[in-house]
Amino acid sequence: MKINVLKIEERQQQLRSYFLQLTPDTDLKALDELVSAFEMDSFPKNHLILKQGEFSDNFYFISKAWSVFITLKKAKKYPTGL
Repeated sequence: MKINVLKIEERQQQLRSYFLQLTPDTDLKALDELVSAFEMDSFPKNHLILKQGEFSDNFYFISKAWSVFITLKKAKKYPTGL
């Protein structure tokens, strides 16, 4: 199975397109400045990025993953394929 890995520039262009779909009147110069600040990162299988209730200095966009969210109230698993 071949995995399509996009370069950072391609991911940034995708983000730019998404933002423009949501807010078409966005100042393009400001948008380009914002999008250029994003970096790509990857995590190994079963890596926990953030626990419920924790805070982070980072903002994550998950481009491709299989994740499971577990709520503590009902102790149910909610699989989410992205």
